[in-house]
Amino acid sequence: MKSGLCILTLSMVMFLPQSCFRTEEKSREPVSVTVRKVSCSDQARPQVYIGHIEAAKTTVISARYPGKLVRLYVRKGQKLSAGDTLAFIDSPAVKSMYETAGASFRQASDALDRVNQVYSSGSVSEVEMVEVKTAYAKAVAAYDAAKRAMEDCAVKAPYYGVVGEVFAHEGVEVGAVEPLLKFLDVSSVEVHASIPENEYSSYSVGQKARVVVDAAGCSAQAVLSSKGFEASSLSHSYDFVFRLSTFSGKMMPGMVCKVYMTTGAGSSVVIPSSAVRVDAEGRYVWCIDSCGVVQKRHIKVNGYADKGIVVEEGLSEGDLLVVEGARKISTGMSNIRIDECR
Repeated sequence: MKSGLCILTLSMVMFLPQSCFRTEEKSREPVSVTVRKVSCSDQARPQVYIGHIEAAKTTVISARYPGKLVRLYVRKGQKLSAGDTLAFIDSPAVKSMYETAGASFRQASDALDRVNQVYSSGSVSEVEMVEVKTAYAKAVAAYDAAKRAMEDCAVKAPYYGVVGEVFAHEGVEVGAVEPLLKFLDVSSVEVHASIPENEYSSYSVGQKARVVVDAAGCSAQAVLSSKGFEASSLSHSYDFVFRLSTFSGKMMPGMVCKVYMTTGAGSSVVIPSSAVRVDAEGRYVWCIDSCGVVQKRHIKVNGYADKGIVVEEGLSEGDLLVVEGARKISTGMSNIRIDECR
């Protein structure tokens, strides 16, 4: 009898705290949260890539004839106009050719003058006259070529541009077709950016982009002009080339830039970034089910959109997403009050 009494008393003791707890839970003020009904929307997702500015045309200026580089008039980064002298080469071979051609020209010219004086009297045959004229024509051609070679010893800029690199120095002997400097056409530039292989098919030639150059403090619209055909063996990315629709003279070759592009518009779930949290298993959000109970949903993110984060997995259209008050709730909680649904 005493034993039964002890068991009954213990059961009553265990029962009392649970009753008190349930009463306390019912009397507790509900937690206020703000929710938003998840919906699918058609949005273009902007992506940003790091690129660099390159000259649309680059020319390596070489020495046409061997000789000594006696003067170098330019330095790296210098802007020049078409026809400006870049360097001068003293070439003994060209000098010798010019002097020889000049002497031959003078001799042929003198011979032609003498023959013309006596040709009308019939003292010179028609064959001899043709031979003298032919010799004169050859001398003129050789002399003109020698003069052009002398002029080419003064290396000139082929167009308006900037000196990119200088490969030679004054006082050194240079060989024929030896590079002297690299010349960049800055009247127009293009943008190169590396695009990951898994995003290669997301873009097509002709698609618009926006290029921002922080160093120059300017931006410009661009168009994708070509997509690389061979991926980098290290980064597994492709070289995309963009042509600027509007060019700012502040954008110079070598500058780093950001290229903003958008993937094709498609139906996707976009939620505010403030609603996303992170735990040991990854990103998650809080939702309210049809019974008014709090649920923890892990999600898979697929980039960003203008209005937030694009969710690929974990949410469906019509779900109630907690956007405010998430710090006060936990899994399974039902004592909540929805203040606003938007």
